[in-house]
Amino acid sequence: MRHTLLFFAFMLSYVATLAQNNITLVFSCRSADGQYVHPDSIRIMNLDRGWAETLLYPDTIYTLNVAGIETADAFEGKSLQVIPNPFDGKTTVNLHIFESADVAVEILDMNGRVVGMQNFVSLQPGIYPLHIALRNLGVYILTARVNGQTISTKLVNTGKGEKDVLEVNGCITSEFAPEPPNLSKGSSIYPFQLGDLMQYVAFASGDTSAELTQNQSESEQILLTFATFPPISSDGQPCPNAATVTDYDGNVYNTVQIGNQCWMKENMRTTHFSDGTGLSTSMYNYSLTDPYYYNYTSSGIPLEERGYLYNWTAAMRGFNGSDANPSGVQGVCPVGWHLPSDAEWTQLTDYVNSQSQYVCGSDNQSIAKSLASILRWSNSSTPCSPGYDSSTNDTTGFSVVPAGIWQFSSTTFITAGNACDFWSSSESGYYAGLRVMMYDNDIVYRYTTIKADGCSVRCLRD
Repeated sequence: MRHTLLFFAFMLSYVATLAQNNITLVFSCRSADGQYVHPDSIRIMNLDRGWAETLLYPDTIYTLNVAGIETADAFEGKSLQVIPNPFDGKTTVNLHIFESADVAVEILDMNGRVVGMQNFVSLQPGIYPLHIALRNLGVYILTARVNGQTISTKLVNTGKGEKDVLEVNGCITSEFAPEPPNLSKGSSIYPFQLGDLMQYVAFASGDTSAELTQNQSESEQILLTFATFPPISSDGQPCPNAATVTDYDGNVYNTVQIGNQCWMKENMRTTHFSDGTGLSTSMYNYSLTDPYYYNYTSSGIPLEERGYLYNWTAAMRGFNGSDANPSGVQGVCPVGWHLPSDAEWTQLTDYVNSQSQYVCGSDNQSIAKSLASILRWSNSSTPCSPGYDSSTNDTTGFSVVPAGIWQFSSTTFITAGNACDFWSSSESGYYAGLRVMMYDNDIVYRYTTIKADGCSVRCLRD
């Protein structure tokens, strides 16, 4: 486990007065014979107050805030700070970068509206001050994605700035140890009082540790023991020897290993096939034979997250339909990658529903949350759906964003925030196969639609 903790490459630290009364839990996992175990996730449940959160690898530290306010703390000489809330209209966030990184930072209000966004390419190690002003009172979520890893935290604004601002004024220092902290953390935004009955469950490669249930009144190290030593899983990690892939336009996509498959972690957003042949764009494509892409600019979701929507002709690039595994259809994908067939989508969902840490509840078909991204989904009251407590989504790292579709029959964009439809290489006459996820449903649907519709594309490594 000690060898895996260095993967966490950054932390957020905030400048302000520190709050009091926080409890720090430090988790470690071992097998019955004393060997370290790398957990995929740790489920933290407050049985008295009815809430639950999931601590995802590589995080191993969790802070319970007695006053419901995020705090700053230090553990074994490692500075681990978050914003003390509330703040009065303006604050500063220090973003610590421990290795060269591409960074995306955004602030969303509780309705999912983006009020500030910044993207940085190839930031060098250092401390970068993010100056924030928020014009409206309320609770916000700040999210930073660094080299494919994401951390989010709550902001509580009790004052008013003149306007919404998120800006950076360069690196203020690079004079600190180049190694990242060897411990990392999550911080609860849920209510907690000393003595609450807590339950902790760790998962690793589908196996569950013995549950630990106890009243929590102080900081401590918590050992979770597995009856057997589970094999180390590569799920959720970048694909071996293919952490990223680049398309003809120069877009760089992160990858994710799930089971034996290596997938793109992001939707395609190229306007060319891999040989440089350009695709056409149209709002009103009445041809089933010409390749088109569609740009859903009114979705409210950045292109880097949602990608373009493609008709099936563009997704396939003239290949015949294929039900094979692998499909053998490169289509719009880069060289070395291909459009998955229905059988390959089935391989993904069969694997995910066979792993208990990815299943929500008792139905092994209930896996939509584990594949859905944490952000962008509309709220839902349906348990185990992507829109229900979305902070617990994406345990697989597949990160499905509800990009919506271009609907041929109504010649309009629909369902952004509510659904994502992925093309497969399988076809039936004028229709082609899809995999569909919806904000208010807990399963992944097999479906077909007319080939002229515009849907998302995820590519699979050859």
